[in-house]
Amino acid sequence: MTFHSGSDAQLKFIRLKLIDGTQINGQVDLSSSPGFDRVSDIISNENETFLTLEQVTIYGTDFQTREKYRVLHINKAHILWVEPEKSRD
Repeated sequence: MTFHSGSDAQLKFIRLKLIDGTQINGQVDLSSSPGFDRVSDIISNENETFLTLEQVTIYGTDFQTREKYRVLHINKAHILWVEPEKSRD
């Protein structure tokens, strides 16, 4: 998955949990993988081992520890679940 946050980016906020209990909030660029228009399409794409997230916040298993990154690449094999973040309206 190529990282680009240009004007053609189609960002979707998601929350995911890794198998070690870490929770991560971030944005997936749906336009970065041609032919895929849903988060589930990108997650299930076996041609890409890593999921690229932008504007990332990481919460530790205690839900208190926070780290922030502009871009983070996550090995999909370590993802337990993914859900869309609630509307920001």
